[in-house]
Amino acid sequence: MDTIDKRILEDLVQNCRITFQDMSRKYGISANAIRRRIRILEESGVITGYQIELASAMVGCETILGMIWTDGSHDEVELVDRLGASDNIIAAAAYSNGLFYFIGEYTDWNELLGVGSLVRTLPGSERVEIHPLVIDPGDRIDLTPIDLRVLSSLTDNPKKSVVDIAAETSLTARRVRKTLKRFTDSMAVRFAALVELGAAGSIPFIVRTAFDETAKSAHEVVDWIRDEYFVPLWQTFISASEPVVFALFSTETLTELDSITRAIRNAEFVDTVKVTVSTYHGYFRGLRSKTLAQLIQNAALE
Repeated sequence: MDTIDKRILEDLVQNCRITFQDMSRKYGISANAIRRRIRILEESGVITGYQIELASAMVGCETILGMIWTDGSHDEVELVDRLGASDNIIAAAAYSNGLFYFIGEYTDWNELLGVGSLVRTLPGSERVEIHPLVIDPGDRIDLTPIDLRVLSSLTDNPKKSVVDIAAETSLTARRVRKTLKRFTDSMAVRFAALVELGAAGSIPFIVRTAFDETAKSAHEVVDWIRDEYFVPLWQTFISASEPVVFALFSTETLTELDSITRAIRNAEFVDTVKVTVSTYHGYFRGLRSKTLAQLIQNAALE
């Protein structure tokens, strides 16, 4: 994977409905070359599919990142699936040395308490750490019946063409384009590619970086990591409760993994670095996906 592949993936994660022509103009290569690159990413398993999700502001939810240290007695797949059975957990992963990470969503303190109780009472759970995250919640818009008709048409294929959406919804193509633009301009509804970091033998790992916030802010740390390691870096999470940044990487070799972590550890503003390698992960429908599905279902019954 090169820099153009990575930027194409970032575009598709932000809006998988972006056109080949728009990306062609953006990266200075032909639309057919963009199409071929995306097809290779799909066929290699890097892109596993596409989904629709509401922004956090649309549901009024907050996001957390949690870590569970266990005694190592668990089957990784079983425990990840057990975490995913919770309505509030949207992703979970097994890492080295009996450590599990999870991403959760909650709308009130009772739900947050429920997640905390669930992970603390898991058999073999020895210690739990939960970080509220700093994220962009997006905007909140009121979804009209026409909005929901368009979204219903897209549930089986978020990349469906405007012509096909118009035919299914009995709307004009102009009205469909206007509706889709409203979604993407507000970022209230996202059409996102799903990425598999462990595809093609790559090694996903998380670098937990505690930093000196008198030297750099959390956003400056994230910008530095992104500038230094754009291609292997996939996602960053900023803790709202501690000067800590979690950076999710994917590399081809352990040598590259070691090089990245050593360089981050040696940065003058970094206090400590802890690295864990992922062995298994799962993604699950959370509050935002379930809320959208319920809104579409309710609209169909009216």
